[in-house]
Amino acid sequence: GRRQTTGVRTVAIDRRQLARHIRTVGIIAPDERLVRHIHTKVSGWIQELSVSFTGQEGKAGDRIVSIYSPELVASQSEYLLALEAFGAGNAAPGLDERERRRLLDAARRRLERFDVAPSHIDELERTRDPKRRIVLHSPIAGYVTFKSVQQGMYVTPEMELYTVADLDRVWIWADVNEDEIPLVALGQRARIEVASAPGERTGTVA
Repeated sequence: GRRQTTGVRTVAIDRRQLARHIRTVGIIAPDERLVRHIHTKVSGWIQELSVSFTGQEGKAGDRIVSIYSPELVASQSEYLLALEAFGAGNAAPGLDERERRRLLDAARRRLERFDVAPSHIDELERTRDPKRRIVLHSPIAGYVTFKSVQQGMYVTPEMELYTVADLDRVWIWADVNEDEIPLVALGQRARIEVASAPGERTGTVA
C-alpha cells in the first residue's frame, strides 16, 4: 500500500534503448533554396500584369509582367543598324569578316543581357520590327509571396518586382532550448503537428 501511494513501480532488469523526446514549437517558412526574386534588367513602364495579386499560383515559364522600355527599343534599333552595316553580304569598308562578326555579336549580346530570348532576336532579324515590350517569366513553379508593382508604374533594375516561392517543400524553424541542443543532430527525424491542418507529418533535421 505504501509503495502504491508513493507511485513506485518496479520492473525486471532489462537492456533497452533510452530515448528522450524534445517537444517544442516552430515557425513554417519557405525553403530559401526554392525562392526566386524577380527583377527587370531594363527601366520602363509596366504595361500588363499577368500576375495581379499576392498568393497567385503559377507554373515555371508563365508570363508575369510586360514592360515598355525605350532602352530596349533603342538596343533593338542598334542591332538592326549593325545587321545592315555588318551583316552577311554587306560591305563594310576597312573591316574584314572577323571584325564585322565581332561588332554584330556585341550588338546581339547587349540584347541577351536584357534577357531578350534568342527566339525573339531571331524574329527581330526576320521582321526588322523592334518590339516595344519585354516580357518577364516565372523561373519556377510556386506562389507569389511578394508583389510591389501596379499597372503603369515606372520600374528600374534595382527594384524587386515579385518574389515567387515553391511551397511544395517548406522549412520549420524550431525553437530548441540551449541545454537540449547537444541532443539534436543532422538527419534526425521529427514528427510535426500543425493546428490548422490535422494529421501528423514528418521532417528531417537539416
